[in-house]
Amino acid sequence: MEASKIGVAAKDGVVTLTGSVASYADKVTAERVAKRVYGVKGVANDIEIKLLGSAERNDTDLAAAALTALKWDASVPTVRSLVRWLI
Repeated sequence: MEASKIGVAAKDGVVTLTGSVASYADKVTAERVAKRVYGVKGVANDIEIKLLGSAERNDTDLAAAALTALKWDASVPTVRSLVRWLI
C-alpha cells in the first residue's frame, strides 16, 4: 500500500481517510490502522479502490461473472425447474 496516496484529516476524534488504494484489503488496513491511534473515536473511510489495469472490470464483465457463478452453484435452481415448480 502506498501511504502517500491516502489523505488523513482529523477533528474532534473523528478521522476521515481519502485517496485511493489498489485493493479492498488495503482500504480495510488503512481504516484499522487509523482506529488504533490513541484518541480516535471514529473513522470515515472515503478511500476509493482503483484496481490495477488488467484487474479492472466493467458492468458487462461483472454481470457475466455473476451469471457464471450462479450457473455453477448447485443450490440455485435453473429457470426451467422454477417454471415447472410454479405451474
